[in-house]
Amino acid sequence: VERAVIAVPMDLKEKILGEGYQCRRRNRVPCSRDRAGALRAYNHFNPGKPHVFLEVVALPTGMTADVHKDGIKINTSHLPARCLVPDRSRSATAASSVARISRQVSSPTFQPPQRRNSSDFPANRATSAFAPHPSQGNNERPSSLTLCSILFTQDSIADHFQDRRSLTQMERELQSGTKTVHQIPTITVVKHARRWLSVDNRRLHVFKKVFPGTYEVPVLCGVADGRFFNKLTSHNGATSVRVR
Repeated sequence: VERAVIAVPMDLKEKILGEGYQCRRRNRVPCSRDRAGALRAYNHFNPGKPHVFLEVVALPTGMTADVHKDGIKINTSHLPARCLVPDRSRSATAASSVARISRQVSSPTFQPPQRRNSSDFPANRATSAFAPHPSQGNNERPSSLTLCSILFTQDSIADHFQDRRSLTQMERELQSGTKTVHQIPTITVVKHARRWLSVDNRRLHVFKKVFPGTYEVPVLCGVADGRFFNKLTSHNGATSVRVR
């Protein structure tokens, strides 16, 4: 059974799960079928460095992946965080990630993985309060939102992205028209306490600096899982964020 597994530095795990996997050496993200293959690839560049395994569970619409002898290669230099989860499976009978990815590539819409296990939520929170209700209609999963209706989850952000590009650079690109919102990875939002909050705080910050509050940006709807609550650090009503 084929899978899609990536080994990453242990100290970067939370950052990658929050911001996505950035491949700086090539324009394709290589994945292995199992942990052994992922570890071999990892040790080639990071020998002896502590690692963790992540599983690729889906791809956004339009992103393609090629199967090869060692696993798959995803045709992008940046794999969004919503496509990755910690790999907890040690069994060869795990469900096939490659098959799921193939279905997602041809799917008309991409939905981030919805993990409902109690272990995915803080112990002091009731999981039923944050999991989407099965009766939710499409109006509860919008494809775009105005900037004024999207709030921050964090109280502060770095002044650069994972690939070391500065927030100012993206701001200039959007202002000059050399880039459009649709050329930038779509931000993910989560509905919590009747408000939409984004887990992609840096991109949201730049969008709010460049465009008016009535400007609509494309969004992907996620769920309030453990990763969401780990990011929920805002102390100012989620209306602004401090750049460190």
